[in-house]
This record gives sequence, structure tokens and C-alpha cells, in this order.
Amino acid sequence: MGLDLQVACPEDKRADLLRAASFLDEKMRDIKKNGRIIENERCAIVAALNISYELLEERQKQAQAASAKDKIHNLESVIESALSQFKLSA
Repeated sequence: MGLDLQVACPEDKRADLLRAASFLDEKMRDIKKNGRIIENERCAIVAALNISYELLEERQKQAQAASAKDKIHNLESVIESALSQFKLSA
């Protein structure tokens, strides 16, 4: 978006910060291209909200996947226990 900012950042994180800045720039350009918002400040806020929403959705999906994995693991334990009891009684 043509903005130059100086941000304190450890040297080993510089590439990550530049990728993040590029990602934000792309999101802001998309918002402006769609003609919804013209001012940079408002555009940055909307882009930040969109990115935050996407992040929260992804975290929720990961939490659901972890919960499903835990349930599967518990079911496996129940099945293994039932099979071992069945073998002992047979």
C-alpha cells in the first residue's frame, strides 16, 4: 500500500515479518480493489478484522480436530480393553 514502517524485530524473525507485511498488503489491496473502503486506516482495520476472523476459525477447527482425536483414542482404548477381557474369558 506504499507505506514504509520501521518495526523492531529480531533479525532471525525478519523474513517472517516481511511475509506477514506482504500478506496484510495483499489483503488490503483486495479490499480496496473491491471498492468497499478507500482510506488506508479503515482498510487496515477491516483487513485486520478479516485476518483475525480467519485465525479464530482455524483455531476452532484445530480444537475440534483435537477433540475428535481424543475421542477416537478413548474409543480405541475401550475396544482394546473389551478385546483383552474377551480373550481372557475365552
